[in-house]
Amino acid sequence: MLLQILEVVLILGLIAWQVFVFLTNRRLIARVQAMYPEVAQLGVQAVDANAELRYTDSYVPQEYDALTVNRPSPEFAQIITDTNDYLRANKGAAADFNTLRDISEREASLLDQEIEAQISTPLYLGLLGTFLGAILGLIALVNPFGDETSAAGGASFN
Repeated sequence: MLLQILEVVLILGLIAWQVFVFLTNRRLIARVQAMYPEVAQLGVQAVDANAELRYTDSYVPQEYDALTVNRPSPEFAQIITDTNDYLRANKGAAADFNTLRDISEREASLLDQEIEAQISTPLYLGLLGTFLGAILGLIALVNPFGDETSAAGGASFN
């Protein structure tokens, strides 16, 4: 009886763990799908690069074109921040397309790597359940917990 309770607890625990990992993966995939907003939400706005010095004696207005977006995802907000930092640092010069592409791809690749690392976990948990089932079956065959019906079945292997 104790072995059967152990089997049920382990099976339910593995199933719960698989469901948790599946839902986590699904959330990550949804984050990737929602990462880039619609084009209509994007804009360009002239921003003062020296805004933090506005009320000091050393203030000289210098504007650069910054990207703006309405309701960005956290990942896209980071892309916008990094892109605007790059544009502010390189104001007056031509923007390097490869650098801007690298800034954008960095956030997407981080999420992709996280998904790739987690995507096979439910499969491995199922394999763990298979091995646990085989081990518990062998334990039940030897019957260390005193169930007489299993002892009779184990005696047939002698």
